[in-house]
Amino acid sequence: MCDCVIAEAGLGDGPRWDLKGACAAKDKVTREEVDKELEDIDFNKSATIRAYIEQLEARVETLEGGCEARCVRMMEQALSGSNDADVQFVFDGRVGSVRGHRGMLCAGSEGFAGMFRSGMVEEQEGKIAVPPRVGVESFRGFLEWVYLGE
Repeated sequence: MCDCVIAEAGLGDGPRWDLKGACAAKDKVTREEVDKELEDIDFNKSATIRAYIEQLEARVETLEGGCEARCVRMMEQALSGSNDADVQFVFDGRVGSVRGHRGMLCAGSEGFAGMFRSGMVEEQEGKIAVPPRVGVESFRGFLEWVYLGE
């Protein structure tokens, strides 16, 4: 159970919850734990806190959905060969129809990050030679994993 302490903040009127200090040792506080603690608080105050928590949960859901949607759009650009993607993949000596985004590739793979930060030809030309035994469809599946984690 998380013992939240009230910290005097001096901002506005009323106490502030010091969740960071009180819960630092715990990795995650569940909604059920918060609801249990709210049962011991005055109903009017707990109703306000519950409404605020619901607003935060809705905002987190919106942000997470927005992030996933951006990743999906970027993946679609890469897989369709869009000029908005700034990296070209070369299959058997020819530029393929699959492209990528440096930022996404670096975030998803230390190997790509090393290529783009070391002054190698991949960084300079924005082209990456795909190993000969890797087909386009297999590589597309790999990119889905890099972009979406799936």
